[in-house]
Amino acid sequence: MFRIENCFFLDLCSGSGAIGIEALSRGSKKVFFVEKNLACVKLIKKNLKITKLDKHNNFKIICGDAREVVKNLAQQKFFFDIIFLDPPYYKNISQEILMIIGEKNLLREDGIIICETGLDEDLPDINTFDFYRCKKYGNCKINFIRRKN
Repeated sequence: MFRIENCFFLDLCSGSGAIGIEALSRGSKKVFFVEKNLACVKLIKKNLKITKLDKHNNFKIICGDAREVVKNLAQQKFFFDIIFLDPPYYKNISQEILMIIGEKNLLREDGIIICETGLDEDLPDINTFDFYRCKKYGNCKINFIRRKN
């Protein structure tokens, strides 16, 4: 919780927006929701309204493919303290996005990436990242990643 307060938070493949909404409720300075499914984007807006977090100006909802959005955010010089990534499993999307994040230096020096993958899904060895912890839950893994010093 202490890391979320005043951080810049990127919720990639947001789905319902639950993770980003939680970050907002815990005091994130700014949350970017990225989702390509228009029905999910509408659901994020609805959930922000239900939680009354829609009245604040500390979030942005971006409808688009996470791979392209990450590149655009890097061009705009955005850097994030926490990046949460939960794309569809077993489609190599996690791998592609992590490669782009590493290549474009989107993660702040002391930031973390939390990447949810399928249980048997392997992530690439990226020499800019340290995969420092992995928790297994049912049919998925939660991978904790930070920049190497």
